[in-house]
Amino acid sequence: MDLEIFSTASLLGQGFTTASLRRACAHGEFVRLRRGKYRRARPSDRQPVTQWPPGEAELRHCFLMAAALPMADGTVFSHHSAGVLHGLPVPFGDLAVIATLRDGSGQGTSSRSRKLRRAALPDSDVITEHGVPVTTLVRTVVDLTRTLAFPDGVAAADAALRADPAGGEELRAQCLAALRARQTGNTMARRALTFADRRSESPGESRCRATFALAGVPEPTLQFEVRDGRRELIGRADFCWERYRVLGEYDGTVKYGRDLAPGLSIEDIVFREKARENRLREQGWQVLRFVAADLRDPAQVRARLERAFTRGSAGVPATGSTSSRWHLSPAGVAAPAR
Repeated sequence: MDLEIFSTASLLGQGFTTASLRRACAHGEFVRLRRGKYRRARPSDRQPVTQWPPGEAELRHCFLMAAALPMADGTVFSHHSAGVLHGLPVPFGDLAVIATLRDGSGQGTSSRSRKLRRAALPDSDVITEHGVPVTTLVRTVVDLTRTLAFPDGVAAADAALRADPAGGEELRAQCLAALRARQTGNTMARRALTFADRRSESPGESRCRATFALAGVPEPTLQFEVRDGRRELIGRADFCWERYRVLGEYDGTVKYGRDLAPGLSIEDIVFREKARENRLREQGWQVLRFVAADLRDPAQVRARLERAFTRGSAGVPATGSTSSRWHLSPAGVAAPAR
């Protein structure tokens, strides 16, 4: 892991004193990662989290991992730390603490910056990634889907399948096979792995789709192409419930950056997206947009979709008001109300 980490001894050897090192940290020149380990300050240290560039939280987590080296023999990075090393999305809130694993049983230990778990850890579940010991991709995906909330586990599994050049099905099979040994979290992991779909193009889309499942709404078609009467492509929607003429879009910061072309501003992209949405509505589609805050309340997501299904089925404008003629059954299948 090629990240510049400074020890107290190395900085003292460069001419710092204990007092001047303390002042350098106070003035923002260095950041103390743990006892005796430091990194140089980064621009993000002076920015609110909402202004961090993509990948900054994961990079800062890598600094924490580098500061923990060398680790005791038999200890490896696991769970969300292994997820970062494998390029999987993990919850932002977990990244302030590194996750490690050691073979054995018991409760493990925790500190302000590190959580050590103990569990069966055969040699076949350990590889070297970026020069450090880490659980394999299969073991990492299994550990994440066992321990994370369903939407976050789905996001990790989707990303692993999406990145697999072989298509992901063999990887899914290997992960499911690893659940044969009885362990806490297997039921949740099996559900997430079975539900995972490599067609979800971002962690936000994955979490949104998982929230639909928690809300009990019908499963949407992913990456649905919408064409006009001349069969010309209007656009591609993240989610589609064709039966009800409803489209869903997940809006995240990455969404508006991934289409950014030289000379095209964010304002241009938003204007183009608005024009696209108007064309979709002109074709009789209801268009719903979801953001991360919406996903905290599956019941509200369900209510919004139920209203959209009613409008779409009745063919009324999205701004019109109508009494609901449709409901969602507990099994998540829409049916006419009786």
